[in-house]
Amino acid sequence: AAQPNDEFFTMQWHYAAMDLPAAWDVTQGADDVTAVIIDTGILVDHPDLESRVATLGADLIDDPSVANDGDGRDDDGDDAGDQACGADCHSHHGSHVAGTMGAATDNGIMVAGVTWAGRLIPARALGAGGGSLADIADAIEWAVGNDVDGVATNPYPADVINMSLGGNGESSAMNDAVSDAVAAGALVIVAAGSYQMTFITREY
Repeated sequence: AAQPNDEFFTMQWHYAAMDLPAAWDVTQGADDVTAVIIDTGILVDHPDLESRVATLGADLIDDPSVANDGDGRDDDGDDAGDQACGADCHSHHGSHVAGTMGAATDNGIMVAGVTWAGRLIPARALGAGGGSLADIADAIEWAVGNDVDGVATNPYPADVINMSLGGNGESSAMNDAVSDAVAAGALVIVAAGSYQMTFITREY
């Protein structure tokens, strides 16, 4: 079974639980598959992520105070932080998710990703205090290449949309967005419970 040489791979106990080393003998991913991560964004200059992030993506957060980056919507899905544990303390949850999905693997540093090939694209919809259903719905529409006010069109429509998020409330806009994504051929993955796992970050 495939054993990547990443520094902290042996600490990623959940990969063995998923039988990933055996799966990697069958496939390690494909360059033509695009995964859009709807979350807090991705730290695009992270050494274990920068080679996997295809574009800066989009920031779909309409409210500048939630966006936490000085403005509202723009064409920069970099993870500006969500103040999850205070003004200067951020979860960088989207970066964590991106690392699990596709950290650069077998490169001798940090962690391994589930996939070793393919595009990762950030669609930032969560910021300080979380996010709105309206912004998340627009992020889904953007992910599959539909036009959304305030941002450029996604050049790589999603094959997979990942939303490791949750909340309360019924939303026709969300229902319509998910239906549009499925109709466009995207696989929509939504959290159904999760657990905390350490994604290694350090000064670099």
